[in-house]
Amino acid sequence: MNIFRMTATIPALALATGLIGAAPVIPPPPLNFHAHTGSFWKLEWEGTANRTTFVQFSLDLDGLEYAPQMDFGTGSKYSIVDTENEPKFFIRVHYLDAAWVDTMLRARLADFDNDGIPNYYEVETEGTDPFIAEPFVDSDSDGISDRYELFHFGSLTGGSAGLDTDGDGYDNGFEAAMGMDSTVGITTAVLSELEIHLPN
Repeated sequence: MNIFRMTATIPALALATGLIGAAPVIPPPPLNFHAHTGSFWKLEWEGTANRTTFVQFSLDLDGLEYAPQMDFGTGSKYSIVDTENEPKFFIRVHYLDAAWVDTMLRARLADFDNDGIPNYYEVETEGTDPFIAEPFVDSDSDGISDRYELFHFGSLTGGSAGLDTDGDGYDNGFEAAMGMDSTVGITTAVLSELEIHLPN
């Protein structure tokens, strides 16, 4: 069950918005938004093949935040929101249709904004937008973003752009720029997939 708590607002406006990848254009899913129990409201929709979905919400009807969840593929999908009986709230399903994303594992590990941080970590841990790369911040001036270093090396001093941490012949800076993991060696198969899926 996907439950997230927030001070929110209802009457709610529920929308679906999508980005289209390599798959044919598929219309947004119809959404059903209704009272669940107490101050909880339930958003329901039907999943679509090769569609990765994220739930966004707004507490102030101005900016949107990502709920710490994502879903993939066909079948009935839902999210339950605790509105704490607030009178206003906005929620939507944001999605990407991409033929190359064919499993939940691939959707979680994919990096839709090519910033080197997988979708699952951006949404479930950082609460950042998996479609728009965060600004590049390099507080230790080693050529690799702080977010990339924290995710892949566990600290801001774990890797430097000129080093080849995994010993595969590609330095950390190249692997970070390509959205790869600098701690796992690159193989020919990985390079072939990288060529296919880099954004234009």
